[in-house]
Amino acid sequence: MILRRSTFAASLLLATTALTEARNAQPTATDCGGFMRNIRQSEGSGDYSTNTGNGFYGAYQMGDEALQDAGYMDANGKWTGKDGVNSLQDYLSNSTAQDNAFLAYGEKNLGYLGNWQQYIGQTINGVPVTRAGLIAGSHLVGAGGLKYWLTSGGDCTNKGTGSDAVDGNGTCAGTYVGENQVNEQCTGGEGGGAGSCLAAHPVTSPVIFSEYGAWDRPGAGAGNGWHRGSDIYPKDAVGQASSGKQLFAAHDGKLTLGGMGVMVTGDQFRTLYLHSYSRPDPRDVKAGEEIAKIGDNKSAGKPHLHFEVQVPASAVSATKCVPGSSTDDCAFPEGGGKRDPNGYATADSLKAASPKTWFYVNPERYLKERIPVIGMAAVRAGRSQSLQNTCTPGQTVAETPTSSGESVNTNTMASGDGTYMTSSGSAVANADADLRSLAINMTRQSALELRAASSMAQNLQGRTDSSIAHMLMLMTRNGDGL
Repeated sequence: MILRRSTFAASLLLATTALTEARNAQPTATDCGGFMRNIRQSEGSGDYSTNTGNGFYGAYQMGDEALQDAGYMDANGKWTGKDGVNSLQDYLSNSTAQDNAFLAYGEKNLGYLGNWQQYIGQTINGVPVTRAGLIAGSHLVGAGGLKYWLTSGGDCTNKGTGSDAVDGNGTCAGTYVGENQVNEQCTGGEGGGAGSCLAAHPVTSPVIFSEYGAWDRPGAGAGNGWHRGSDIYPKDAVGQASSGKQLFAAHDGKLTLGGMGVMVTGDQFRTLYLHSYSRPDPRDVKAGEEIAKIGDNKSAGKPHLHFEVQVPASAVSATKCVPGSSTDDCAFPEGGGKRDPNGYATADSLKAASPKTWFYVNPERYLKERIPVIGMAAVRAGRSQSLQNTCTPGQTVAETPTSSGESVNTNTMASGDGTYMTSSGSAVANADADLRSLAINMTRQSALELRAASSMAQNLQGRTDSSIAHMLMLMTRNGDGL
């Protein structure tokens, strides 16, 4: 969208974005979290760190005068310290402050509309008007433009008149009103994901290089089965450079340990951060707190984060899994066999599942904002950005579910003795073929596979008979990675 000014309310500087790419339509929001995500996606492509260089900042692309209205800057353009924000860098790194600033500015815009309550419940040019719709429309086309749209019966033909009811891309105010069908007053806790979406990224500026839901991914070893997580790098540290980079809790919860990494269990989510060698003490953690480092634990030569998101059965309302066609929204029962081609959840199995059963779900749907998809994952998925984050985990868990099968139970996790998966394969089996060169060349990969398999067999021979060790060595060579 291009920069614009409103002639309404003393020429308030709009919070419209300076980004030039065409706007993507947003889903109809029916709760505060969805409403705020819609604005973030329309304005700053969901990125809280966005700085266009044209005086508009953050995920909501707010300018100085909008920030003054919200109380984050004074009349001289100095930061006030509200929410601990004393600089632009503070603001860009503080998602909570940005959410609060957006809502505070929205309240100001409602005031600029005058008796705004009179519009709630009306249908204008086929569009139902809600409280969130008024805030969205005034944020994106200005209070003056929205006022014109409301009083003209939904006219959007006045572009260039000084009280435009359209934005710089020609999107009508009514589009923004219609996309945001929420009448409750939002408080800010819904914006970053508290109680709905994940509240923090597991790594700094993440990119996905191997997508969720793939069956027998090429380059991941024969018979590798379902990929029930997303493989992630920090944007500026792909391949070997990712080793040792920080991992952060994506939500509040209890940190526990496993043989392949760490896990955080909250009241709505369980997230797994695999391949880490870190062994932190179990403790309560907050979203955004460092919990471990990226490693290549049981994925020798291929450091990366294998990130899994699980929600309880009560939070999985449906599953859309069509093997060979659409696997973006497959759900898998925790404890089910990853190599079972029919191991995904069906509507009937979901209905019959215990409320305490955890299900693997696509992490992309729960990220706090959309992120890039790169490499062969982008080719296979046919997109360069993660899926729309619907962020609807549903009910909380009254009693923490226990694990079975391929994941360890809560008690074992707490003691740090178990492993998350039966996998003991080398990491080379996990790597996408086009990304292998980022970590190791093809010759070294083969050597690593043999060395990892041989090492495992030697270790096992000290505890088991040679025939079992030999069998496991063969399994390793066939690829058993995540």
